[in-house]
Amino acid sequence: MDAVAILGILLVAVWIGMAIMAVQWAIDHLIVVAAVVGVVVLVLDAAVRKRQG
Repeated sequence: MDAVAILGILLVAVWIGMAIMAVQWAIDHLIVVAAVVGVVVLVLDAAVRKRQG
């Protein structure tokens, strides 16, 4: 195995680790995540309605 392949595997492993940590954090802070998602949906909804109306 060459250095590029090893680096690639390390990068993928780090990304997977970060994704797992992010999911665990999201589960721990479900209320915060739900609030942020709700606000984003409301803002997007308002923007779409303005464009249509």
